[in-house]
Amino acid sequence: MQAADHHTTENRKPTLVLLVPDGIGVRNYLFTNVLKYLQQAGIQLVLLHRLAPSVVAQVAQLHPDTFNTVYLPDIAESRSTDLLRRLCMFIRMHRNAKTLNNKSIADNWFFFSTQKGRKKILFQLMNMLAGLLAKVAWMSDMSEAWLRRKMLNDDAGTSYASLLQQLKPDMILCTHQRSIEAGYAMSVANTLGIHTCSVVFSWDNLPKTRMTYEAKDWLVWSNWMKEEFCLLYPTINAANIHVTGTPQFDAYYNTALYWSKQKFHECFGTNGKKHVFCFSGNEPSFPSDHLYLSDVLMQLSKLAEAKDCVVLVRPSPNDYSGRLEAVVERFPDLAIVARPLWKREGNRDWETNIPTPEDEAVLVNLVLHCDALFNIGSTMNLDFAHHNKPAINFAYNHPDCPGFDITQGYLQEHLKTWDGLNAVVMLHKKDDLNSLLPQLISAPHVLAPDKLRWKKIITDDIYPASEKLANCVLKLMQQRTTTSLFK
Repeated sequence: MQAADHHTTENRKPTLVLLVPDGIGVRNYLFTNVLKYLQQAGIQLVLLHRLAPSVVAQVAQLHPDTFNTVYLPDIAESRSTDLLRRLCMFIRMHRNAKTLNNKSIADNWFFFSTQKGRKKILFQLMNMLAGLLAKVAWMSDMSEAWLRRKMLNDDAGTSYASLLQQLKPDMILCTHQRSIEAGYAMSVANTLGIHTCSVVFSWDNLPKTRMTYEAKDWLVWSNWMKEEFCLLYPTINAANIHVTGTPQFDAYYNTALYWSKQKFHECFGTNGKKHVFCFSGNEPSFPSDHLYLSDVLMQLSKLAEAKDCVVLVRPSPNDYSGRLEAVVERFPDLAIVARPLWKREGNRDWETNIPTPEDEAVLVNLVLHCDALFNIGSTMNLDFAHHNKPAINFAYNHPDCPGFDITQGYLQEHLKTWDGLNAVVMLHKKDDLNSLLPQLISAPHVLAPDKLRWKKIITDDIYPASEKLANCVLKLMQQRTTTSLFK
């Protein structure tokens, strides 16, 4: 492919393409102040996206006159490329499992998988082959190189090359390192000599899957994440991995979003209850969420203080099963559904399920005004830690959900950051609720005393991360424009 022609003149603004292939990057980046800081620096922004028009309109309302938009063309990936990509994913998981000495990483995809029939059998066979290929470094590297060549030669690669040659950006910043579309766009950009930069958008991403492309520079949450990156991808120069924090937590420091107690109770209809707890639901692939909620409400109803308590139940944005709502109906005096303010714009789960700006304020005030969180090992533990609130995690297998082992999820590598810390409260058996609930009512602040230390490990307590991330991008663009590529 021919390199993009990066003309520079004194009057030309540097151009940054912000590649947002799906809805995952909306809340963490587009709804934050990242765009504001980039615009203030005089950068010409182009939003290259696959978002619904209503979502783009929301972003434009938050950041008026900030960016131009270009829709990322649909791709029709060939069957052979699709299978090779999945094979490379399984190979990477096996390699990471060996590097980190954590077998659960190699089992991760199958633990959460909902595939059935012949497709599941095919993937199991591919996983067995991947386990063999992962034992020989040059064979796994060869598989990745073969995949890159196929992607560049596919129709999607040719289409994206034509688009990027028209845009001629100085840099592409991608908000999703696992997206298929991003894999094509970023791989093509590398061959065209465009400076590529990417975030790692979540704390559990690196071990349990593969990145679909290579990038010149990477932006990570913390030094802990950088160390993990260097361990799993030793060929990437540590100098190209930059610690910027993550903008998704900036809102917890923004006092303008804080509600009064009165407004909080009015919003959720909690009628001034003294003790408010949050139950945050998980993916539908976790089949026992509603059973744990029932356990909490049943035990809480037995306490004399129950009349002063309420549990706000926030289902996963992707859970439309109604299972948690059905439990709430059985305990109308103890629980209220507080569904996330998200909009479903398609059928690709997190990719097309989009948060609204209003949900940011809702989530901030749930953390601010609730006494504690009930949860199953999700990022919500970190959200509540930002206001020094304890998180209670269910870690016992529920007798009414045979065949599902909840303990496997807690073997994941990112949750090892709890080791040696009293960062969360682990419920290893149902009877633990008998002593825990009175503690939550009387003195929740004494539980999980190391939660702030743990949060700092994961996030480096960087605020505002949106400003640090934007400044890092600007510095990288400035360095790039002084090289011979742009002369």
